Amino acid sequence: MLEPDRHRKRRHLDEIYTSYIDLDVQHLSDFRSLTDLRRLINLLAARVGSRININDLSVISGLSKPTIYAYIDFLEKTYLIRLLQVTSNNADVKTRKQSKLYFVDTGIASINADLSGGAKFENTLCHQLRNYGDLSYFDNQGEIDFILKTSTDVYALEAKENPTPRNKKALATRAERLGVEDYNLVGRYQSAKYDNYLWGGLIG
Repeated sequence: MLEPDRHRKRRHLDEIYTSYIDLDVQHLSDFRSLTDLRRLINLLAARVGSRININDLSVISGLSKPTIYAYIDFLEKTYLIRLLQVTSNNADVKTRKQSKLYFVDTGIASINADLSGGAKFENTLCHQLRNYGDLSYFDNQGEIDFILKTSTDVYALEAKENPTPRNKKALATRAERLGVEDYNLVGRYQSAKYDNYLWGGLIG
């Protein structure tokens, strides 16, 4: 019973993505090669939850860095991807650190790359958390996936498929380094023996 539903969902996502390429891209841009753009989207999808390295993307794709910057800017402005900046009070750090990449729709990301369960969960969590405030990430001797700033508080959140006490301890150290008192793991799966985390199913 499930298999036909998955096929229909895949066809629907393919139709949405094809419409985006064939209609939105062609009408809103003057890009000469849709093939190059599709190839870059595939490369970006495989990097969900990772920092964007323009040099590496240029070497792998054969595209110039200015072209990649132009494509990424277009993809962000047309709501295919979302970029998270590093959180820091130091302007030099913000300039030096690369943005982390997420897709606005996890399904679209999945039809462009073979994503792990962890990458899908982190991408979906990013999409859900954006409804609660401003998102960024932290990177100083260890990374925190999401820094959520609401009108009243700041939260440090780490996405884990199967959260453990060791994960929580590492997060506590990094949150202290950032000066954030409210921190928690967000787990994809519920654990039978560990409950000191937020279950992802309760978010959104």
